[in-house]
Amino acid sequence: SLALKPDCQAQGARSLGRVRRLSLTHDISARSVATQGGGNHEPRSSSPSSSSPSNSRGHASTADGMVTNYAQKGRKVVQKAALRTVDASKRFVNKLKVLSLAFVKDPRIVVEWYEDIRDAVKHFVKWVATGFRLFGADLRASFYLTKKVIKGYQLSVRERKLLVRTTSDCLKLIPFSFFIIVPFAEVLLPF
Repeated sequence: SLALKPDCQAQGARSLGRVRRLSLTHDISARSVATQGGGNHEPRSSSPSSSSPSNSRGHASTADGMVTNYAQKGRKVVQKAALRTVDASKRFVNKLKVLSLAFVKDPRIVVEWYEDIRDAVKHFVKWVATGFRLFGADLRASFYLTKKVIKGYQLSVRERKLLVRTTSDCLKLIPFSFFIIVPFAEVLLPF
């Protein structure tokens, strides 16, 4: 027989592991449905020709098992979200304690905090301004390239990449523009 390549063997082992995990989760969900009660939850018989009531209940128990499985997953997601919220709250309170203690020990530390915040804001504004300047230059170049295409000239690979990049940047700006327009539109409501 032909020997499989190592990557094919690994892929086969992974898919076999997936099948084992799926069958294991199916067995677990079937057991959890059977132990919860609420009716006759017998497993389906192996003969497909039998039309006994237990066979028709087998389909229902499978559906019940799926619902139970999704309910358990939903509970786990909610529990994880609650734990993350509690952890974030604890971190916030601890940080607030540390900062309050630092302020009580030396109130002049507020001046350092102000300078740090001011430097961070300056850096951010400079970064955004540089980005918009570069974006404006790309827009001007793209406008020229678009006119060139309309006249029938061919674009080089570099020019085409610039045009594609600028177009994608324009499309990315659309969702973020709402975060800028909506707050300023509320200011203009009285007028």
